Amino acid sequence: MNPVHIIMTHYNGGYDVVRSYISLMERTMYPFNLTIIDDGSIKEDPGYIFIKGLENSSPDNVKVILGKTNFGKTRMINEFINFHPNSDVVLVDSDIEIQTKMWLNEIVDFSKKNENAGIISPICVKQDFITVDSIGKRLFLTPDENKNTPNFEYEIAELNGVTRFVLPIEPIEIDAAPGGCTFYSRKLIDKVGKMNLEFHSWMQELSYSVEARIEDFKVFSLPNIAYAHYETKENRPFSEARKIRDKDAKLFKEIYGVHPYDPAPYWDEVKKRFHKTNVLWRYQ
Repeated sequence: MNPVHIIMTHYNGGYDVVRSYISLMERTMYPFNLTIIDDGSIKEDPGYIFIKGLENSSPDNVKVILGKTNFGKTRMINEFINFHPNSDVVLVDSDIEIQTKMWLNEIVDFSKKNENAGIISPICVKQDFITVDSIGKRLFLTPDENKNTPNFEYEIAELNGVTRFVLPIEPIEIDAAPGGCTFYSRKLIDKVGKMNLEFHSWMQELSYSVEARIEDFKVFSLPNIAYAHYETKENRPFSEARKIRDKDAKLFKEIYGVHPYDPAPYWDEVKKRFHKTNVLWRYQ
């Protein structure tokens, strides 16, 4: 049983990385190696202080990398994606929280049964949802007072007097993984190679999903397992972050012929069931 290589990148993320690390250590039952990369955070950042503290106190399967300069998430991923050259890879953000025990077992098992599944993601729920139970073929999510909806089509049900969103838990083929917690098979990585350094933020993973589809791999979401994404505030003005995102979107359209924010699917075969399968457009 070859351990999966989990890569977590961090940059001035504050205390969120603590929650992310604890959830990985407590809810990952499948053998894994974890590489935590701090990409040049300021020394006063609580996340940096926590990660630095792991240098001499972490388990043997955890490796800490402290960068002196901010090289960017994509470059750091490429630097370490082949660190364990025979392992599948999971990329996790430092502001996520694994919600489901045995999550990695479920992913690896699905990967072994579906050789063309190059990219697999749990369902992403925002911080205002709590995964409470999985019964039969349904996943029950508890909404907060804002009553925001999950990314997939859902039904409403009452369970023990509490309103739930009810989702099917069968594997769903999607256009692209949303990023945050994503599995990449070693077979896919060996075929496609490293990520495109021209992209920043989450769009490098979106691009990788497209490259996977071009090479006849499929992208799946497993709604029976979940992670919450807390979306840490960046320590730069929103306008600056938006400029970077818009620049990436323009480049994406130049390469692939579709703007990533357009409400249209990339692939004809998913067009008829687009609204049921596509999780990408939650970023609009």
